[in-house]
Amino acid sequence: MLSDADKFKAEDDIIKAKLAAKNEFEGYCYQLKDTLNMAKLKGSFTNPEKRAIEDLCEEGLAWMADHAEATSEEMAEKKKDLMGKFNPIMVRVYEEAGVSK
Repeated sequence: MLSDADKFKAEDDIIKAKLAAKNEFEGYCYQLKDTLNMAKLKGSFTNPEKRAIEDLCEEGLAWMADHAEATSEEMAEKKKDLMGKFNPIMVRVYEEAGVSK
């Protein structure tokens, strides 16, 4: 009986980690889009940057929908990929807006 409890605990831990990664990933995607409406930054985005950020958000959410069974590691890797595309835009925008992170 104790070994069953350990087995279920391990499975629960995997599910918990996956759910946390999913929530973090989806939250990041929505955060990307929210940056477009930040008062201090709003005027610093170019139209191509706005479109790129919207596309990144859509890409991330579409990826999540298509990869519902992805592991927490796969989600973290995809988030890292999105960050690599988003961060250069934000560096330029923050510099132009004179806002420190």
